[in-house]
Amino acid sequence: MSESEIFIQTSFAVRDAEEFRRLAGIFTERVEALPGLLRYEHYLDDGGTTGASLGHYADSDACIAHRRSAEQELWDEIYAICTVTAVNIFGVPTPALVEDLADYDITWFGAPVSALPPRT
Repeated sequence: MSESEIFIQTSFAVRDAEEFRRLAGIFTERVEALPGLLRYEHYLDDGGTTGASLGHYADSDACIAHRRSAEQELWDEIYAICTVTAVNIFGVPTPALVEDLADYDITWFGAPVSALPPRT
């Protein structure tokens, strides 16, 4: 992980698993080409009641660009079927990203205390 990379993990209590799957697919399609988005995944537990999204960004600016993308219009639909239960952010954010996310209850983990170098 470079010093500028940001990982965001969001957990959801899911009330409609099929709709979660559908919306996750739409989210992924819409953000696929965003610069600086290195990885974007959604998960659903076996019972269909807990979901998670994982975003890996090259830097804070890429994370902000993702949040401001067209994908964000889907949040009303997500909130109709899910409740956000946790937002965890790993990496050292810029002040602009901290400000952009100020309305959320986030656990900020900062820089890794130990890490393997990237494998090739």
